[in-house]
Formats: sequence, structure tokens, C-alpha cells
Amino acid sequence: MLLSACINPKGMPDAILDVKRRISDYKAALNYYITNHQKVSRIVFVENSGWPLDEIRKVSEVNPYGKELEFVSLDMNDYPREFGKGWGEHHLIGSALELSALALKTRYVAKMTGRIFLSNISQILQRIRGPIELLCDFRDHPLYEWLHLPYPGRYCDTRFIVFTKEFFQINLSMLSEYHIAGQFSMEENYYRAIKPLERGNTVICRFPVEPKYRGIAGHGSKNYSSTKEITKQTVRGLCRKICPFLRI
Repeated sequence: MLLSACINPKGMPDAILDVKRRISDYKAALNYYITNHQKVSRIVFVENSGWPLDEIRKVSEVNPYGKELEFVSLDMNDYPREFGKGWGEHHLIGSALELSALALKTRYVAKMTGRIFLSNISQILQRIRGPIELLCDFRDHPLYEWLHLPYPGRYCDTRFIVFTKEFFQINLSMLSEYHIAGQFSMEENYYRAIKPLERGNTVICRFPVEPKYRGIAGHGSKNYSSTKEITKQTVRGLCRKICPFLRI
């Protein structure tokens, strides 16, 4: 698992700027993945603002399942702020695949936004049968397709996404070049790139169960542990079972 992190957002709009709070959140999330979900056996914590990771590393002192852990510090968060958080995260993924020793040892990478928890990650992964190239979660109501509406409103949820390194290099790595008026939407660009490739059991664009996210979103305005958000997840989970074509 690759946990993406940015401890110092350096004035990024629509982001929590309190460094101490961000460190605390990252420590809590890392501790959660180390001490839970036994089959997630390798974790790479990748930070992109060049912040020292000594305090984060201390979390790894409690490692009941003996998971392989790696900490990668990158200083690559000085790009134009108008590009947005997604542009930085996309570059972080590409750099991590090149620099991480653990990434070199595996074919599959599960990228998780490092400040939040996915409490049913094991359930999601255990429901996948056979080899895949990509597993992600689309939000694209079929009405958009029927009416031939443009892409806005349809996106790939990039909080958690699983892919082979080959799939990323061939289909996603170059996407940072496609920003509109100096702005980059990771979720929309991933959707555009992946949608034509959606097929059968190798490029899967819908999780088998509703993901149960917990914690505070990076922009700070959404608490996934709140009653409101849990209710939304419950409704969406029912839709997956009753009317799976409603990818909401």
C-alpha cells in the first residue's frame, strides 16, 4: 500500500494548513494500517513537501504483524498552487514508483490518501477474483451517457485506487500534462483516461462494496465519520446492491 502525504501544503488553497494537525492525522492513519488488515503486508509512506519523517517513523515501533515498512521523503511541493492538490499527488505516485524499494518488489500498488481510513479495505480486496490491471470507483450516472453530456460531474474517486505499475506507466503517468487553464483535476483526468479502457474483470471501475471512509478530508470541510457522511455511505451501499447501474 502506498500512503500519500503532504505535511506542509505551503499555502495550497482548500487545504488544512496546520502542520501539527496534519502530522497527527498521518500518524493515526499509518498506525491504523500497521495494526489492522493483516493481508496489507507492505506499506510505503510517501511525503512530498520534504518534511522530516522522524516523528512519523516512531509509529512503526508498534508493528504486531511484522509488516514491511518504508518511508520516502520527496521535496516536490513547490509547483504553482493553482495546479491544485491533485497535480502534486499524481506526481508523488509516479515518483514513488521509481524511488521506492518496496514498490520495485511488487506488481500491484494500492494508493491510499494518507490522512483518512478505509475501514473495509480488506473486504473490498477479498472480493476481487483473478488478476486485474486496475481497480477504482467511478461516479458516473448513466444519464450522462444517454444524453451524451460532457465529462463534468463524472469522475474517478482517487482516494483509493489499485493498479499494476505497467497500467499506471502506460495509461496514467502522462496525465499531469493535461491541465485546463492551469488547473488539474486528478479525479476527472483519471476518469477520462480510464473510461475507454473499462472492460470485464481486468479494468474494474466499481468497487464490489461501498467503501467506508473515516477521518477528516484534506480540505477540512468534510468529516467522513459524521452521521451525515455515514448515512450517505449507507444509501450508496444499498444502491450498489439494488440498482448497481446507478454509480452515484
